[in-house]
Amino acid sequence: MQIESCIHPDFATYVLKYVEPQIVSEGKGIAVQNVSAQEIEACKFPMPPLGEQTRIVEKLEELLSGLDAGVAELKAAQKKLVQYRQSLLKATVEGTLTADWRITNQPKETGAQLLERILKERRSRWEAKQLAKFQEQGKTPPKGWQDKYPEPVKPDTSDLPELPEGWIWASVDCLLSDIETGKSFKCDERPPGLTEIGVVKVSAVSWGEYNEEKSKTCTDPERHNRALYIREGDFLFSRANTIELVGACVIAKSVSLQVMLSDKILRFVFALDDMKSWLLYFLRCELGRSQIELLASGNQESMRNIGQERIRQISLPLPPASEMKNILELLEQQFEAATQQDDSITISLKQSAAQRKNILKAAFSGQLVPQDPYDEPACVLLEHIRAGRAAIPNAVKTRIRRN
Repeated sequence: MQIESCIHPDFATYVLKYVEPQIVSEGKGIAVQNVSAQEIEACKFPMPPLGEQTRIVEKLEELLSGLDAGVAELKAAQKKLVQYRQSLLKATVEGTLTADWRITNQPKETGAQLLERILKERRSRWEAKQLAKFQEQGKTPPKGWQDKYPEPVKPDTSDLPELPEGWIWASVDCLLSDIETGKSFKCDERPPGLTEIGVVKVSAVSWGEYNEEKSKTCTDPERHNRALYIREGDFLFSRANTIELVGACVIAKSVSLQVMLSDKILRFVFALDDMKSWLLYFLRCELGRSQIELLASGNQESMRNIGQERIRQISLPLPPASEMKNILELLEQQFEAATQQDDSITISLKQSAAQRKNILKAAFSGQLVPQDPYDEPACVLLEHIRAGRAAIPNAVKTRIRRN
């Protein structure tokens, strides 16, 4: 009897799926994990009689086909939620989300007036900061010091869409009074504890929530700087990452560890804090992302980077303050509902994975299908396999093993 006729081919496929976690656990390496041929050969699994192999395969195909169809539907629903969020953001920045609201509501302050108020506060904060510096140095402010105020970058609207009445284009620079950053230095890769000082990693800022656990431990006391600690409510921006994640931003909602900014994670300081959520949603929409990716430098395959000067050039629409408030309330409601659906789908996918694992476990523990006492015993199959392997010439066996 040939070796191939002792094992049902589809049964062998399911065996590989069954032992996959065992193989993965033996993997070695950091960037790319690998396992040796000897480790794969050492994996153990139950060998049923050939007749039972066939029955197991038939039952697995029956059970797993329905499970796979359900998983495919769940993943399709997840993809639709991503598209739904983007369509919401697109409607937001184009003004279509509140088109009906504008018909029955007349704002007291236009977008242009809101921008004027922001710029006034921006200049006021700069002057207060300069005066504090003079006072700290024991100097009298020189004549004309206010003339050195850095005017904000004007938005480039040449290729931007037309805005609804009452809206205006502004640059990110208009909204910010400062951009704060840490420094690059060597740290211990372990995450910090409650009493240790950490340095944030780029993985802490993605498209979800701020994850303070994604940080390294600062082992040099001279590097500690309390002014760089990440605080609750901070707007964090990832200036360096892959093309998909460069420009990722979050508002830190929960902070319990002492973690400092790094050279790759920036903190935006706003002239008016009311602008945080608006900028967050804009930078996550297609129009915001396209500008970030266009302004980022670096090779497509490598880490991309967007510098502070280019960040300030990004253009965004400003609606009237009352309309912005209405938009943000609508977005919070819709995003919360979408998040709940997404969480429900994630739970269902985890349950499906656990169910698949239990089905395979039952299949390879003799509990999925009934045994037939008239099946040729598996020990006889093993003897056929050993005999077949012994009949293969050594040179051919070596070539097979290497392949």
